[in-house]
Amino acid sequence: MPVAEPSSSSSSSEKTSRRATRFLGSLLYGRHATWTWCILVALAAIWVRLASISTPEAVVFDEVHVGGFVSNYVKGSYFFDVHPPLAKLVFTLCAWYTGYDGTFDFSTIGRHYFEQPKRDVFIEGVDSAFLPEKSQPPFIAMRTVSALAGALISPVAVLTLRLLGRSLPASVAAGLLLLFDNAMHTQSRAILLDSQLVLALAVAILMVGCGVALACAISVKWVGLGLFAVIAVDQGVAMLRALDLTVDLGPGDAGIGRTNYVQRVRHSLRQSYDIADTALAMSRSTAPLSYNSEFQAFLQANGQQQPSVPSAETRLLSGANVSIGLAGNRQWLAHLIQKPSGDVAVGARFYDTYYDMLRIPSFRLHSAADLRLVQADAPDTGLGIHPGTELRLQAGTNPLFLSIVRGPDGDTSKVHLGGVASAGLRTAGWRFVDANQRVLPQSTRDRRKLDMSAASPIMSPVFIESTFADCRLAILDDLSHGSFALPDRNLTCVPKNSLSATMWSVFAPIRVPASKPYFVPTFFKLHAAMWRANANLASTHSYASKPSSWPFLEKGVSYWMHQGRQIYFLGNPTVWWPAAASVLVVLGMWMGTYVMLLISFILRRLATYGRHLFHSRINGLTYWMSTVCSPATLLLVVLYIVHFLPFYAFGRQLFLHHYLPALYVAVLTLCSLLDDVLALVVVRVVQMQHNPVMHLVTESAELRDALTRSTERRVRIVRLLVYGVLVAMALGTFVYLLPVTSGFPIDIPAGLKARQWRASWNFQYLG
Repeated sequence: MPVAEPSSSSSSSEKTSRRATRFLGSLLYGRHATWTWCILVALAAIWVRLASISTPEAVVFDEVHVGGFVSNYVKGSYFFDVHPPLAKLVFTLCAWYTGYDGTFDFSTIGRHYFEQPKRDVFIEGVDSAFLPEKSQPPFIAMRTVSALAGALISPVAVLTLRLLGRSLPASVAAGLLLLFDNAMHTQSRAILLDSQLVLALAVAILMVGCGVALACAISVKWVGLGLFAVIAVDQGVAMLRALDLTVDLGPGDAGIGRTNYVQRVRHSLRQSYDIADTALAMSRSTAPLSYNSEFQAFLQANGQQQPSVPSAETRLLSGANVSIGLAGNRQWLAHLIQKPSGDVAVGARFYDTYYDMLRIPSFRLHSAADLRLVQADAPDTGLGIHPGTELRLQAGTNPLFLSIVRGPDGDTSKVHLGGVASAGLRTAGWRFVDANQRVLPQSTRDRRKLDMSAASPIMSPVFIESTFADCRLAILDDLSHGSFALPDRNLTCVPKNSLSATMWSVFAPIRVPASKPYFVPTFFKLHAAMWRANANLASTHSYASKPSSWPFLEKGVSYWMHQGRQIYFLGNPTVWWPAAASVLVVLGMWMGTYVMLLISFILRRLATYGRHLFHSRINGLTYWMSTVCSPATLLLVVLYIVHFLPFYAFGRQLFLHHYLPALYVAVLTLCSLLDDVLALVVVRVVQMQHNPVMHLVTESAELRDALTRSTERRVRIVRLLVYGVLVAMALGTFVYLLPVTSGFPIDIPAGLKARQWRASWNFQYLG
């Protein structure tokens, strides 16, 4: 009986199936597998980060600051921030494109994004249940920007480990661990800066467009300076090698990157972001008091002056009449009063703008200057007073000068009004010092025609500091009432470092406008002010933490809370703790290797019994340690140190989210270390199993190849199992902690208590 031949349709379907299987296998395991897994990880990350991105529909944690900065950008109002502007400009572009008008008030955590603020008085046509469309901030669009940046971190991590020579399972596991970290997830779903920062640093480590990526990282936060230093040193050594200006430092590639030197120095593009930052300020200013007057004159020239903010630098003239007032208090010094006796020798009488509003002539603002600035060596000459010049404060037209009185016990807190002969030249000397400890006035570059139009501040608010004693002019707290109900306040001189020193504003009816500042000096002055302001954030915060507690998740940060729901910034323990342990292991092995080499060097110099035995064992242990601590792993540990240790030198308040750049490198270190350890362990086990027949294996090429293939297959299986378990643990913990870290509903208090693995995790149990 003849056998029926298979139909052509079934054979073609089998061929198609085999082709599809081979194609799928080539995508997942072939030479294109890296890109396939990168795309899959990226798609998964985008889906996870964007899920319920609108939760909660309220201002969260530092959205108070970043959202306010975006509103100022949209309105064109100048503002001051301690961080560079790039990330805020990205959010601003998104807000501007969606039509946001910048009128939403971000100042309160928990404020709903769609509701009008409550008013004491109802305004018809203005107050309603919801904000107008243009006043509603596009918080979903701006959060999407952060989410996309956070989602791209995972595929970049996959590519980074692959380029460092790590296996595909290790690379994919690193991307998934970062994807399933609750801290990365929380930070990527709010209008915050850190997801853009970590992405820029990750791309810079990847060495693809490194110069641009470094510029972006430094333009978001100054944390990128550490990576810039590492790459600069590495490429400096590589350049010296290329020019044959140094000895050979060992085999291998001269550099860790793939881009040329020109591309790596493109960090200068950062300046363009700061140019845009200043150029966007086109209306009223909220410049801080620490800005120099020259820069404030530039703001005034662009129509950004506010009455309460000093707006122009004036080159002081010796003998010029000036008015002095309390900075930011709208009270102006009217008279200095010499008291006949008592603990205080001089009193000060002030007036405020209330009397100016009543149009009382004798108290009109700047109607008559009461003080005169007289240069010590050139009185009444009209010459410009130079920076650092010692000044004397003359009380009106009277020949009396404000001076220091030294008491019998050496006390210099008393101030006195007297003539130069009685006061002395030294005791009557004063100088102006601004909030940044710069001696004023600042120099101008040219002389211009005097502007007689109106009185205006001639410099930033200043401390009036004695050149005779190390003290500053201040007002005592005790008040009394003089004539016309004007407050009389007693003047004293307090130590320079005292917090009770008074800041003064100096006004003059005749001024010399300052010239327009150049970009380069303004650029450096602005960033110097930002650096100082950043370093001076020394106020305490209930959720602040120390760097030593970050890797072990000792304390989180409460971002938002409402009706039993909360967002508590906290990392995934199954990601953070193994990552921190891997860094400690690598550091221990690294130092142990050098200790063993030192011991080996000492034993070589000893001619004692058994030195060869110890020497061989030490060499074997050193080889094992150096094999585990591969150059790629050591490089990652160096990057971890650069992004973590500098925080110990900061005196400002710090939070857990400052650890995120170091966490990214720590996760890469974990997967890189496991890759080497698993391969070494499997190879060692195979060698022990085949030890009796190892001499046959070495003599036969076929047996050697077969053993190699078998070992590689075992290594792949072990890696898949270990990384699979690690990712599964991270996923389970991520889902378990997600209600606490993302603001989803949860049972209170049972659900919170079950998730509070450490007593220091201060969840809010409010129902």
